[in-house]
Amino acid sequence: MTRSKSVRRGFTLIELLAAILIVAVLLALLLPAVQASREAARRIQCVDNLKQIGTALNSYATFTGGLPPGRCWNGYSFYAPLLPHLDQAALYDSLNMSVHVSIAHDYPAGTPADAHRTASLARLGVLACPSDRRASWNSGTTNYAGNLGHGRRGTPGFARGVFFDEWSPQSSVTRLAEIADGASNTVAVSEWVLGAGLGAAADFRGNIYDVSGASDFDGFVAACDSSVGVRPVLPNGKRCYWLQTGLASTLYNHNQGVGMPSCDDGTRSASDGSWTAASRHPGGAAALAVDGHVAFVGESTAREIWRALGTRAGGEVVPPAE
Repeated sequence: MTRSKSVRRGFTLIELLAAILIVAVLLALLLPAVQASREAARRIQCVDNLKQIGTALNSYATFTGGLPPGRCWNGYSFYAPLLPHLDQAALYDSLNMSVHVSIAHDYPAGTPADAHRTASLARLGVLACPSDRRASWNSGTTNYAGNLGHGRRGTPGFARGVFFDEWSPQSSVTRLAEIADGASNTVAVSEWVLGAGLGAAADFRGNIYDVSGASDFDGFVAACDSSVGVRPVLPNGKRCYWLQTGLASTLYNHNQGVGMPSCDDGTRSASDGSWTAASRHPGGAAALAVDGHVAFVGESTAREIWRALGTRAGGEVVPPAE
């Protein structure tokens, strides 16, 4: 009786290459979907962060009748009085409010101002967008800034938003009744991108460009629009401590559109400065309205609409969201 032998046949080189090619194609098709899914999750977390900030703002307003000042006692940001409403009562209690926040970082460990150092370096997850990788690198920074409005700094009509800084001619607190445009049509807080701190030329969303010589506000805005790749960037970016007030720290404005460059007028006094809303999310940035709802504002949004959303009592007609 003849017993047949089974013959094992291996892959030929061509078949192996074809199999590798098929796997590579499948991975190429799958990777964007995985990345998109991860970004969607990060964007949801970012929106949730803003909603928590909105809840804190409205909780604060319930007790005081208005929003916290953009510049609090001794140079603190609006986040300082919000800490108890963000489940950070212990951190709030650690602050030495009699010490100016801008010099607290220079005090050596063990001095009365050392509590500032600890607080200012605290990384609060609710203030960090997971899509901005620098948010995990830099302690004490925030991806969410308060709306200062738009216009030339230090002039009548400036600070049309809901927060004020030391240059604002108006009172330092916005009462809810003063938001005549409606709480749903007025942005309170929006995203921005943390800067590299050394002015990486390719990262224009995180840079602050040096724009000098503009004769008026409109000229400055136009020059800022075209500044990317033309003018040198300043060696600082939007990466200061969440504990301190000011543009480039915790306040931004609506001078430029979403995702446009941020610029200084070259005097370092920021009299015509633009610190712009932007994000690492594709196509736009999330914005928190005074009433607590969060909307994604696209980079294609007309500047007039974005400025209208940045005023508390401008009387503009804002088209409904599509």
